[in-house]
Amino acid sequence: AADFGNGAKVDRCLLQIYRPGTTPTKYDEQQSATVQKGTDGKLTATFNLRLVAQQTYDFVFWADCSEAGYETDDLSAITLGTDAAYTGNDDKFDAFFLCKKNYEVSESFTETFTLRRPFGQLNVKTLDMTAIPATDLKPTKVKVAFTAVPTSFDARKGEVGAATDAVEYTADVLSADGDLTVDYIWAPVEEATLADFSMTFLNGTIEISTNSDF
Repeated sequence: AADFGNGAKVDRCLLQIYRPGTTPTKYDEQQSATVQKGTDGKLTATFNLRLVAQQTYDFVFWADCSEAGYETDDLSAITLGTDAAYTGNDDKFDAFFLCKKNYEVSESFTETFTLRRPFGQLNVKTLDMTAIPATDLKPTKVKVAFTAVPTSFDARKGEVGAATDAVEYTADVLSADGDLTVDYIWAPVEEATLADFSMTFLNGTIEISTNSDF
């Protein structure tokens, strides 16, 4: 699981500018920029903007892997598209966001913003994989079933949507050392939330056992 969460699969960054107010309105079309990896290892994207001086704007950024299938036409209601399905142990579902509100433009400027992950990264690891004596009892796959996970995220407010859905997938275990799964679950910024799930252990297609005590 050490290779997860470094943003390596992020290849695009989106920017939507809003005019703030009681009902924010979009300013111009959504922009997209290619994410580049610098010699220092940092991932960056650059936007060149044409704005009006003496005006205030909200900048909403979203960076992801374009192959993940996120629906991003409206950055205030990001979802996984209907043609895409979430699967665990897949780092392409990692993403990053930022909303910079009430940015006042008085003259030409250059600004750097740092995006942060809108997810909790949930890792499941067993510490006694090597203690299993029989090869046919060692799990090679796991089936994970979440009872209810958030299905949308508002990057403008930095809030998780109220709607949830059950999610189930089967994936190869990550390593023989006991790394089983890594999941990215939309999570609130200021408070904790619990993810209720069960995990069925498989050797190939043969079911070994199920653990729902998470």
